[in-house]
Amino acid sequence: MLRPRTFAPALLLLLALPAAGCDQVTDLLEKGAEAVGEASNAAATADLTEDDKLGIKLQGYIDCINGPSSSILDAADRYASWVDIEAGVTGKEKHVYGIYDHELNATCVEGIATATAAEPHDEGLEKAGSEWLAAYKTVQPLIHDAYEYYDHDDYKDDAFAKGKEMHEPLAKAIGAFQDADQALRKAVSEQNDALQVRRLEQLEKDEGRKLRFQQANVMAQAKKLMAAGDAPTLDALDLERFDKALKVYDAALEEADKYTKANEAEADTVMMFDSFIDTAEKYLKASKELMRRKRDNKAFTKSELQRLGGSGGWMVDGSPDKVSRAYNDLVNRSNGLNWMSYNPNGG
Repeated sequence: MLRPRTFAPALLLLLALPAAGCDQVTDLLEKGAEAVGEASNAAATADLTEDDKLGIKLQGYIDCINGPSSSILDAADRYASWVDIEAGVTGKEKHVYGIYDHELNATCVEGIATATAAEPHDEGLEKAGSEWLAAYKTVQPLIHDAYEYYDHDDYKDDAFAKGKEMHEPLAKAIGAFQDADQALRKAVSEQNDALQVRRLEQLEKDEGRKLRFQQANVMAQAKKLMAAGDAPTLDALDLERFDKALKVYDAALEEADKYTKANEAEADTVMMFDSFIDTAEKYLKASKELMRRKRDNKAFTKSELQRLGGSGGWMVDGSPDKVSRAYNDLVNRSNGLNWMSYNPNGG
């Protein structure tokens, strides 16, 4: 059954490291999920490491997690904002907000199928991907039907009869999708986090602490900071652990900012890299606000509490909601960087 939503972080894409024969694969990865199949085919003939192949495989899953998953979960939040999930639709609801629509994402469906077939094979990861895909194909049409019903105000013509009938299968399908989504996120994150560590080490070994390392290091520390702040309530937040991770992230971002300013020609070969730094600064600021609220024992006001956990929670300073949104913005900005013209020696 549909459950209250917990924060679902976006996942970082990791591109193949530069090596002989890898340019074609890197170019394809830059294009997104629609090129996963092409990248997989290129990987079969290119001189790729196992980590490069893993990065290609994971992208098919990550694109679905960062795209369709978020859309489905947002739709579930919208529905749960006005319907008592346990009681179901009664027709006596004070407000009728309907549900957000979601069209089937064919690119995602194809990307997961290709990723599942790609090497290196991993039974647990591939099983999670297949179960996610099955749950996605089940819930999508139910959400779309509910969207049309409420968007067309049809409940005004049948006294909510169809809304009551739709509720149980819709709530059940959303709950099953939430379970499958959490399982896939866990499987992908375990692989992706370990890959991120290996890539960072390899980057420093091969290139030194240049621009590509700086970006990867900021993202690695951002993920650790997010993990340190993962607590069900403000009271449960481990201030010492969070503050330690915050200082490490702050230092990584400061190093990246100084490097970018000292090597403008190199940074200019990556479109929007300055925006990446700006977005990373916003995540730092949001995290510092949360740390100060915890340190100073500043309780949320009644008005703030009403906004937390909803669509406006990110506007509350010093809130986990604001930190979560800033982190997702940072991951999406990082994933959107275009390295195709990158030149470590500058323009």
